[in-house]
Amino acid sequence: MVGPSSELPEVAIPMFRSIGFQRAGYRLVPILHTKLVLLGNLWWHDEGPLGEVTDVFGFIPERLWIGSANGTRSSRSNLEMGVWLTDPQLLNAARGFLTTVIRHSEDIDSANDVLEPEFASFEFDDEAMAEASARWAESYTEDELELP
Repeated sequence: MVGPSSELPEVAIPMFRSIGFQRAGYRLVPILHTKLVLLGNLWWHDEGPLGEVTDVFGFIPERLWIGSANGTRSSRSNLEMGVWLTDPQLLNAARGFLTTVIRHSEDIDSANDVLEPEFASFEFDDEAMAEASARWAESYTEDELELP
């Protein structure tokens, strides 16, 4: 149950992902070799596109980090590079790519043998959210609440 005074749960999608395999000598190793970090803002509201009451979530990407470090012990002694990018088209393309990777991959240390999205389910405390929203709205004048 999530309300305005709830602490954020400790939910994390593991950073290192595995998808598919290729042969390296006599071993199978993960094919995915992408090193990206996408930072942004999550948002939520309770009105669907046709005005119905529903939970609507979104993510607005802000910055993309692309680098060469692969997170292994041996990479610590390598000369690595990284760059932060903010181009909107690149951010949206990266969001689509990373969402697909998460959807079709699994944690590299996972004991799970099925590929399923790792999104946590939750329920909103609608009554507490409504009370908090009313208190917030009371703290502003009508002019301050109008959209430009």
